[in-house]
Amino acid sequence: MKKFLLALTLSALSSLLFVSFASAAGFALPEQGTAAMGMASAFVGQADDASAVWYNPAGITQLDGTRISGGVIPIYPALTHENTSGTTDVSDRMIHLPIHLYATHKMSDKLSFGLGVNNPFGLATDWDPNNSATKYVATFSKVVTTEVNPNVAYKISDNLSVAAGVAYVHLRATLEKIANLGGPGLDSNFRLSGDGDGWGANAAIHYKATDKLNMGFSY
Repeated sequence: MKKFLLALTLSALSSLLFVSFASAAGFALPEQGTAAMGMASAFVGQADDASAVWYNPAGITQLDGTRISGGVIPIYPALTHENTSGTTDVSDRMIHLPIHLYATHKMSDKLSFGLGVNNPFGLATDWDPNNSATKYVATFSKVVTTEVNPNVAYKISDNLSVAAGVAYVHLRATLEKIANLGGPGLDSNFRLSGDGDGWGANAAIHYKATDKLNMGFSY
């Protein structure tokens, strides 16, 4: 196993990556690789397997040949809502199966290519449409995103690598609630669904300060 990073460096540099997660914490899925999960997602500086495409693509210059990794991470959340009346609503539980697939290829001693396909945001809630206090706000809500993210990494020196990539994201959403149409007994189910897509970009740096200390930045 590669050397672990200095704790202070991990906490400081990894926080840079998670700034984007904080703005969408309600449905972000940071669980995008088993090795990184085992390190509490503090993987930006290490970035030494194919999942570096997601955590810090500049790190893929460390990988020889062609590497492929992938998986499904089951998520089985338990959700409750405490109402001001003192009652508690419980969402029906369901298993979510976000996927992740990464591939890297060392094109030359200096140049590497990486590709990631994953579900970075999503999950769903399902509240009782008849008795829950939340029914006029939401009954069923589901968001699924799929991202395709190719990256190119360049090794400037034995210690320093940089990377840049583009991201295509497709989103599907379904939102349901009970709408009151003007009086008692005039409730009706309201459903809104749609999809969309967009483009983004990312950049990263990986620096090997010493044999025992790596540093990383990913945006």
